[in-house]
Amino acid sequence: VTEFGTFELSDVLIGPYLVLVWLAADLKRRTLIDKVAPMALVFIVWALVSTLLINVRYDYADNHYLYFGLYKLAKFVLYGLAGFLTSRALVDDRTRRDFARSLVMAALVVGIGLATVGQKSNAGTRDIFAGYKASNGISVMAAMLACYLCGLWLRRKGIGNWTRKFILVALCALVFGSAISEGRGGWVAGIAGLLYLCYQGGLRRGVVALIVGAPVMISLLYAYSPVFRNRLEF
Repeated sequence: VTEFGTFELSDVLIGPYLVLVWLAADLKRRTLIDKVAPMALVFIVWALVSTLLINVRYDYADNHYLYFGLYKLAKFVLYGLAGFLTSRALVDDRTRRDFARSLVMAALVVGIGLATVGQKSNAGTRDIFAGYKASNGISVMAAMLACYLCGLWLRRKGIGNWTRKFILVALCALVFGSAISEGRGGWVAGIAGLLYLCYQGGLRRGVVALIVGAPVMISLLYAYSPVFRNRLEF
């Protein structure tokens, strides 16, 4: 733990990852991510100006919050660049299938991790798990993974039958882990993402199954999981 936050394993790995994904990325071909880049640049410029003027706006006695803001912005840029280059590196169907499988494995790890920490924090050992990045951030990440994998499952294209089955297993792990974790931010993000998928998907069989399955899953968790019931009623 530093004065600017928790230094994590991902902060060590992001450098080598950027180098490797940059070597694999196709930077010449135009993709849909190019439409996001101008908006991201506008946000970065706005955030940089806002951060540089923080002492003027709030009259702080030292530069601690200025450095803190610049550090967070730099971290955002690094991780955002990683996402941009990752999108550029998905150059063929085989790479996209491998990427989908890697997301399934990540979802399983996140779901199991959230379930483990959620159960033990409920048992009164919360301070032991303070280093596990705070619940809202993790639960939002879980919601993003769940919505993306759910979209892949609904789309049915570019993935095999076994991958679709593993996606369902990963989604169950994410839903259960998120349900008993303390981060409610992920619940809001997940609901918003699923509503968008239902809106875009129309009344296809997979969408109908999602519309029916989500309330059933919530009802079962409320009935049989004291941890989830406690989180919901708190």
